[in-house]
Amino acid sequence: MSALLTVRDLRTEFRTEDGIFAAVDGVDFELAAGEVLGIVGESGSGKSVTALSILGLIPSPPGRVARGEILFEGRDLLKLREREMRAVRGADISMIFQEPMTSLNPVFTIGDQIVETIRFHESVSVAAARARAVELLELVGIPSPRERLSEYPHQLSGGMRQRVMIAIALSCQPKLLLADEPTTALDVTIQAQILDLLRRLQAELGMAVIIITHDLGVVAEFAQRAIVMYAGKVVEHATVEELFERPLHPYTEGLLASLPVLDEDQNRLQAIPGVVPSPFDLPPGCRFSPRCQYARPPCLAGEPALMRRDGRDVACIRHQDYRLPGG
Repeated sequence: MSALLTVRDLRTEFRTEDGIFAAVDGVDFELAAGEVLGIVGESGSGKSVTALSILGLIPSPPGRVARGEILFEGRDLLKLREREMRAVRGADISMIFQEPMTSLNPVFTIGDQIVETIRFHESVSVAAARARAVELLELVGIPSPRERLSEYPHQLSGGMRQRVMIAIALSCQPKLLLADEPTTALDVTIQAQILDLLRRLQAELGMAVIIITHDLGVVAEFAQRAIVMYAGKVVEHATVEELFERPLHPYTEGLLASLPVLDEDQNRLQAIPGVVPSPFDLPPGCRFSPRCQYARPPCLAGEPALMRRDGRDVACIRHQDYRLPGG
């Protein structure tokens, strides 16, 4: 199956007073039409920057895509002019951001914001766009959709605002939807409703989805394949079934062990010791080695490459051939 999206050797850098650092460093993956891919990792792993790089939304300055290719239907998005990229955003590729209250404009009604998106990409009248807006609000499960068009974001609950963001993202029937932590700011019940909604819409509309999250439980429910990122790097890439049945990378193993379980013998959650390293003070060799229970001297000798093992990709020397220094 030909890829809808291909990301090759993506490196996104930011310039700060302390120097230049890479938030995303050499990321590769492909996504087929209609497929759901999960990108998972802790804060600071580079998940959101990867999505913003795909959409050309890295603020410049201080950021820039320093290297790589982002091919969408064979066309390199990094080579498009800003005017061409604006035509892609919202029409072919849409994004749901983490916090809808900061993404929606507080001084415009819900209807105005949906209508504006539709008319930017399609040559339709205001009346036709408003009719489409009502259909979209109904599609995402908002009651009394016609009346909601005249309301402002602050008049809606968090769950309703997120549904509005989904409606806007779907307004031009995109081929790819990027969902960046779409349930983070919501309570557990509303989270489940939003995930159910996204799963239903993906199946009905047949669009490809990249869901970005720190929660492996969300990946298990929604995605077919998963990429695990750590400190700007992909450390494991596998199907969701493979990832949960037998994680190969110690970081993936730690993420899975930290999931809550209904077990009387385990009252406390298991945590991965330490924190994601500063991009200005990366450890030698494997970036996860200071937090890894399996770390050995060879892990510090060089950064492990992402290698194919058992039909999947992993960046860990425990699963690769290596020689000890001087061996």
